[in-house]
Amino acid sequence: MKTTDLVGIIIMISALIIFSLSTAPAQTTSIVGTVYEKDQAKTTFNTPEGTIKVYLPDDIRPGDEVTGTVVAQPKGKNEQEKGKNLKKLMNYSLLLPGGVALTSLVIDRSGTLASATPKFTVPKEEPCSISLNSPDNEPYSSVEVPTIPVYIENITDAPSYVLAKKVITNTEPLVILQENTGGAIPTVILNKYYSPTYSGETDEQYILNPSVSSLRKAVYYLPENISGMFNVNIQLQDGFTTRIDLVNIVDVQATIGKGSLTEGERTRLDIEVSGLEGCPYSPVELEISNQSPGVVQLVRGNQQMLPVDHSDDPLGLISGEPYHSTQEVIGVEPGSFMVNTTLHIPPAAYANTVYPYIETSSSPEDYNANIGALRDDIDLFSEMDSSDPGVVSYLGKIRDKLPLVENKNDLQRAKSVTINMLNTLAAMAGGIGFLSTLPSLNKTNPDLARKTAVPQPVHPLHNYAGEFDPETKQLIVNPLCQEDLLDYLGAIKMSNGNYTFTLSDGTNPLVYSDVELKPAILDKDNSTFVAQDINNKNEFQLGEPTSATPIPESKRSKYRFYDHAECKTTREAYEGECYSAMSGERNEKTGELETKPTGQYKKNSYLGSRKCVQGKSICTEIEIIEWIIYIYDDEDCSRLIDIDTIKLFNCPK
Repeated sequence: MKTTDLVGIIIMISALIIFSLSTAPAQTTSIVGTVYEKDQAKTTFNTPEGTIKVYLPDDIRPGDEVTGTVVAQPKGKNEQEKGKNLKKLMNYSLLLPGGVALTSLVIDRSGTLASATPKFTVPKEEPCSISLNSPDNEPYSSVEVPTIPVYIENITDAPSYVLAKKVITNTEPLVILQENTGGAIPTVILNKYYSPTYSGETDEQYILNPSVSSLRKAVYYLPENISGMFNVNIQLQDGFTTRIDLVNIVDVQATIGKGSLTEGERTRLDIEVSGLEGCPYSPVELEISNQSPGVVQLVRGNQQMLPVDHSDDPLGLISGEPYHSTQEVIGVEPGSFMVNTTLHIPPAAYANTVYPYIETSSSPEDYNANIGALRDDIDLFSEMDSSDPGVVSYLGKIRDKLPLVENKNDLQRAKSVTINMLNTLAAMAGGIGFLSTLPSLNKTNPDLARKTAVPQPVHPLHNYAGEFDPETKQLIVNPLCQEDLLDYLGAIKMSNGNYTFTLSDGTNPLVYSDVELKPAILDKDNSTFVAQDINNKNEFQLGEPTSATPIPESKRSKYRFYDHAECKTTREAYEGECYSAMSGERNEKTGELETKPTGQYKKNSYLGSRKCVQGKSICTEIEIIEWIIYIYDDEDCSRLIDIDTIKLFNCPK
């Protein structure tokens, strides 16, 4: 199941000691025709030897230049039969829209028949059809692929590349929305993210080519088991490379302690979610749903929605470590059972924030209600906002063109058309203004409205204003907001060119003198912020090439500054109860987490957290004590033997 905002994991167990864990398959069909999946249109041809599938973008329109992928799946009861049928499938040929022929299908390294299509142009007047010819070059079958009407036009002249989603699972594709790029198809280079001051090569790097592309969209499949936060760099045909954003790629895994249960017997189901470290979007939630309550019961509930922004640590700290949920499973009666897990991400993680509202419509009735609400939001925006006439005009054109559906068979196609109509707004300031104010949609979807109302954390790249290390006395500044940051600090320039300013250490104001300014210049070749010499005036220009050394992670400063941000209390202070300290190790054979008491007891004093969130000014965070952990040698927590503290970045009071 490849979906917009979720990933499905199926856990199946039976009394016959059968256990399997697999990612839910993508939508399939046995008919000949076009089926709309996420960001792709799949056209399937059935032959006696197997199926040939043609994947194209789901947003093609007359006159578009398009690329796609062809995949053949042979029939057969065993590998020998499949091999024979695969060779026969290689003798079929495809006639793509615009008269482009594809006659040289090849076998990739996995043994699957797959081939990228050449770039072709969708006819402006004639139907967009795909034809399959038999090995004798006789017409075998033909399918017409629907196109989006030509009234969907570009409304901005500036070229742009935007990530469709900033948090994805490793079972779904990475999608880049593009406007006015001249049909250039970028290569994506993923580098592990370390800091805003570095996006160059790392020890974990992946190069991706698109599986399908149009003038407005390119779709990339990810390597298996990839997870973490990555810089998304695009490389164009002229070799120019630039960083466009960050993406969190999430991996969901599950293991079961025992594969055979009798009535009343218990075992553990361990679910691990990794890849959310540093995720700048909240809330992220894990839904656990027991699909077979008559066979097994989950002790913590058959339907659960768990926040994964925090770890299972009793402190509840946001963690770079994987999130773990341990579920106790009780057998009720013999049979197989299924537990689904679904990862939900907030609307803020989408470039087109209408996307989750439309995509989560599970029935024609839900979808049509959302279209009605969307039309109301368009009317309200057109009445209230005239600052961008181009956006208002565009919304007026598509308002009555948003498709309604009468049956479920047309639902996915209608979702695709609606989402693609609105994707282009993500590249415009006025369009972003509309996408951020959707009162009618929020009223129709209270759960998504709840997530929309959550203050969003600052983005480590887009909100980066600078950082300061009192030990080195270096103030690293993003040149895009240098003047604003110096004004915010009240910095006074000294005769030697350095600066003096005052900052709080969380308790007292401290004066820092003779501070050296180091601009963080955006490098032209790899689009990375690096420290630069202020005395070299030629290098103090955004986009100029540089050979400076990136700031190593070990030198991160004690102060961080964020632009377009504000400080908010995100968690109130409290005093915890006395609890037994535990240590744990995961059993290599069963995969279960085994814990045991350490003999010590702890009591936590939480001082509260104040974090920089999205706002309108400059915000400071400093590394200060957030937790005090009192350690005792008795269960009443009366004999104190030690104290630990945990420092985290917070806004100083």
